[in-house]
Amino acid sequence: MKSTVRATLAILAFCMISAAGVFAESSDKKEVRFDDYRSALGMFAMAIPNGGAYGLQFEHWFNSFGFTVTGGGYYRPEDDWSNILDYSVVFQGMHTVFGNTFSDQVAGRLYSWASIGHHGYMTDDTNDDVNEADAYKANGVAGLGIGIEMIFFEHFSIPLQFGYTGEFPNDPGLGFTFGSGIRYRY
Repeated sequence: MKSTVRATLAILAFCMISAAGVFAESSDKKEVRFDDYRSALGMFAMAIPNGGAYGLQFEHWFNSFGFTVTGGGYYRPEDDWSNILDYSVVFQGMHTVFGNTFSDQVAGRLYSWASIGHHGYMTDDTNDDVNEADAYKANGVAGLGIGIEMIFFEHFSIPLQFGYTGEFPNDPGLGFTFGSGIRYRY
């Protein structure tokens, strides 16, 4: 029992010392400036009431205002999924509320966001190989929330977003949403 406690304390101390090195201040600290790399490419996924908004993402910042465009989809007519077609295109506007450089490797920003987009899907509602007329749904998407972007080594960005998103007019819904992704800033 004592050896387990000692080993656990030793591992915890090692982790704390290692983490301190990442966040430690250095005399030749290079500040990560958010406008050094204003654009980013990557992938992003966010839950919406009738599925997900996901795909490849482009991001660009103009000082404290920025935008993203995310688009993706799939078509699987032979699979046993509930949706055989699912796609989304979402535009998002963002405003930086607070940003900070924690060390020469880590920076972050808190931002608010508002989104608008389109989500379409086709369900596999078949009966004796006859598709129902309302199997395809096209919805508008809109949302509001906050986000946190962590930037590592000036180029790697991991956004986390929280908020509320709604879909309308077909299968209307409103709900809490979470989104995340990974991007390369350039």
